[in-house]
Amino acid sequence: MIRFVPENSKINNNSFFGLFQLRIQHMDYDNLDTIPPKDIVFVCDYPGTELIVEKSRKFYRENDKISTIPFEYIHTITAKNVIIVSNRGNFQPPEFPKQTRVHVICVGPCNNYIEFEKIAEKYNGVYNYITTGDELSVAIGSIIGAVFSTMYRNASITFNSNTLLFSKNNEICQSISVGDLYADENKDILIKCHRVKNNDIHCVEYTFRAINALTNTLVEWKKKRFINEGIGRPNMNVINRWKEICIAKELKSYNTDVSSNCYNLQGDIEMLTNSKDPALFRRVSHEYLRQRDNRSDDYVSKYYTPFRMWLSRELSKS
Repeated sequence: MIRFVPENSKINNNSFFGLFQLRIQHMDYDNLDTIPPKDIVFVCDYPGTELIVEKSRKFYRENDKISTIPFEYIHTITAKNVIIVSNRGNFQPPEFPKQTRVHVICVGPCNNYIEFEKIAEKYNGVYNYITTGDELSVAIGSIIGAVFSTMYRNASITFNSNTLLFSKNNEICQSISVGDLYADENKDILIKCHRVKNNDIHCVEYTFRAINALTNTLVEWKKKRFINEGIGRPNMNVINRWKEICIAKELKSYNTDVSSNCYNLQGDIEMLTNSKDPALFRRVSHEYLRQRDNRSDDYVSKYYTPFRMWLSRELSKS
């Protein structure tokens, strides 16, 4: 489901924020066998990873293909799903087929965390940084859950209006790439709107497109939102998301002199205040900017999803 909500119920400024709200459907636990077979390669580059992968085999089905390889053979991978577990220093960034999804668990301490983060970003994967190997079972379980709960691939939103222009990161745009979406995920995608023509009623037309990962078919949802001119009521979802982005960017710059009315985010700010690990700052910032659960510590992510949490906990108990 998708809908567009403006910063205020009516337009009274030349520029204002808008929010595309995405709400992804639940996992169908009664029909897990309908999920297409998964081909997953684990790149085991940290002690103990192979043992955890072996423990995870009880969660797979007969037609799933699971294998492990050392980091030295990473350039030979052709599987559709790759999970890298490593704390390696400098290396030549690998290239993967375009449709491959690459997830990364970077184990601290590691001085190459930014490169690992870039790999996950480039190939539509989850990036997680864990401070110690004690979190490894939970981290691996969560990413396996992401692979199996993928509902949409290559999602995007296009939008237009006869009276408004749109921008993101100070550049005019008419579309936003969303990437892959997992079951039960909520995404609030912020965009700046600019009034270029006065009108009593403004219309925003927008379309969500993606590949349904279960049926491998194109999904397309077209909608419209009409906004009246005048003095309206503020939408706190839009305002809070803007504040959250601002704080997450400050954390990415290692600044903890900020505060939030979001319980989860405030807890992370307090946790980072006593940290000297720059990789942890980036991991927390990444979580809130991407609105995706990428943690495996004692805290529950604001963006957790039930299936991923369940699988991570089950694997950590085994």
